[in-house]
Amino acid sequence: VDGGKQILKDVSFGVPEKSLIAVIGPSGSGKSTLLKALTGYRPANQGDVLYDNRNLYKQFAELRQRIGLVPQDDILHK
Repeated sequence: VDGGKQILKDVSFGVPEKSLIAVIGPSGSGKSTLLKALTGYRPANQGDVLYDNRNLYKQFAELRQRIGLVPQDDILHK
């Protein structure tokens, strides 16, 4: 929920080990919200994010080392 608006609902999917995934969609569809939830930087209001059957939010300090994200924009050279 962001500003009283539910952004994501009933989202569930698995990602095989050593996979590369892309999140695409129109503006406002929840891509950034999903990525923030999956990386632990903005925990979901409801539900869990499991990484190797372990709760990402409860074990974030340990699991964050195993998560990578490549932003759309080059934030280092701006």
